[in-house]
Amino acid sequence: PTTNAPASRPDPVTTPPPDADPSAAIGFGAYARVRSTHSLDAAGAATQKPELMLIPALRGAPDRWGIKAFEVSARVRREGADQLSPGRPDHTSVRYHLDRFTEVELRQAWVDLNLAPWRLRLGRQSVVWGHTTGLKVLDIVNPQSYREFLLSSFDGSRVPQWMVNVERPVAGGMLQALLMLDSEGHRLPGPMALFPLASHPRARLAPGRSGYRDLEAGVRYAVARGGWDVTLNWLRRFDDFPVRPREGDAFRPRMHSFGASAAATFGDYGVRVETLWNAGRRFSAPWRHDGLAASSEFVSAVGVDWSRGATRVEVQLFQNTLLDHEPAMLRDETELTATLLLRQDRGRFSAEIMTLHGLSGQGALVRPGMRWRFTPQLSAAIYADFFDGDEGALFGQFDARDRVGLRLDIDL
Repeated sequence: PTTNAPASRPDPVTTPPPDADPSAAIGFGAYARVRSTHSLDAAGAATQKPELMLIPALRGAPDRWGIKAFEVSARVRREGADQLSPGRPDHTSVRYHLDRFTEVELRQAWVDLNLAPWRLRLGRQSVVWGHTTGLKVLDIVNPQSYREFLLSSFDGSRVPQWMVNVERPVAGGMLQALLMLDSEGHRLPGPMALFPLASHPRARLAPGRSGYRDLEAGVRYAVARGGWDVTLNWLRRFDDFPVRPREGDAFRPRMHSFGASAAATFGDYGVRVETLWNAGRRFSAPWRHDGLAASSEFVSAVGVDWSRGATRVEVQLFQNTLLDHEPAMLRDETELTATLLLRQDRGRFSAEIMTLHGLSGQGALVRPGMRWRFTPQLSAAIYADFFDGDEGALFGQFDARDRVGLRLDIDL
């Protein structure tokens, strides 16, 4: 799971209007962010994250030569202190570290081809299936970075993948088929990081491909019926969390994920339900002879929100159950988490507070934030993250990592 940071700002996306002059439908833009985050606890680094980030992007909708639209964007990130995840991570074909403080990464690189009634997007991209707030259920196509545990926005932590993405209208709905050409897995911080995930081993590099049978693939069907938006999802994939057998290196086992969602609006109220069944997921099990245990996993979320004017209130309940749980496993058979979001958006000023409370002993996370929009291109925000719970709990393990921060967002 991951959470949306209060007053968060995703990677910028701009699309030329439909009636734009094709000769002027290609443009260059950039987004800059300056951020400084400070610890409130003596045990944490005094300055967790002084950062300058620049996202340049070339986008267009030329509607020529069979090309409907395209985007190429990168992320250049310079830190003032090597505190979050010390040392240099492994280089990849799309991610290069100039030194301990500077990272350059290709983010999006895709092209939309006009093959009506087909829509075909080829290249490095992000595909979003789930739409819950705070934690993920169906948003499993792209892995994410846990560099800041659960504190980065969905867009900022999502790791784009090279894939073929095809859509076509079918029986009043939209059928989508995906073929992933690479599979990086979650980016997990090392043991010396500020937010290490001790219960998950690290696989240094993605597993190699031995042929087409190793490719990940998925299908999604979305349709509107009786006022409800309904989806059915299937994904054949490698688990984004590696496991470590008794002998050998950590690896990412294959599994099948089946999901569904339903959402509707009733006046000022909205209701959303998401479910996911991970068939035959495997976990590290030191008490077994091979070090591995298999258990299917059922994940669900039910959310209700109310919006009127500048006010939004959202309540969600997340459930995660291991269907073949064993007593020696590090996690409980069923984990429940409740979230509450309160938001006021008055144009130039917005404020919100989000809380995540583990009902099964995971502890809690409280995230207040405020944002000021000075111009459409310039905004500033202050935010805080407060952890609470036992030392071995999901949120409680970072009880000494409470922090406050200031950020400045600029559209160039």
